[in-house]
Amino acid sequence: MLRSDDIDDYLKAQMRWERIPGLSIVVVRDGQILKAGGYGFSNLETDAQAGADSVYKMGSLSKQFLAAGLLVLVQDGKVGLDDPVNKYLPGVPEAWKPITVRNLLTHTSGISTTTASQRLFKRLPACRGRTLLPAVFLRLPD
Repeated sequence: MLRSDDIDDYLKAQMRWERIPGLSIVVVRDGQILKAGGYGFSNLETDAQAGADSVYKMGSLSKQFLAAGLLVLVQDGKVGLDDPVNKYLPGVPEAWKPITVRNLLTHTSGISTTTASQRLFKRLPACRGRTLLPAVFLRLPD
């Protein structure tokens, strides 16, 4: 079994080799956190140290994983691609009611990405400050 020091040494060596400025990890076994921590910087512009609770800007990296996860839910019958988003997000503006989950996945909803739209997303109770697709995950029926 690896020791915590071995993990630290390995991660630091990989960070040097790959020129990774910072990362955060968590090691979980049987639902128990065995190790959590950060290495390097979470933000180079502000010299913020990486920690176990650091939040990173991921850009568009997560879109493919979100889409794959959502399609698993579609396959399991928990979400319908042609369901209107208001099924999962009550309180959306009237103009959004014809928009479907498929529209969100294919970027064909017509919802702008302006600051005003982002403020509206964050005001929706289900969004809790998240963007629209992750909020759909939060409002799935049991």
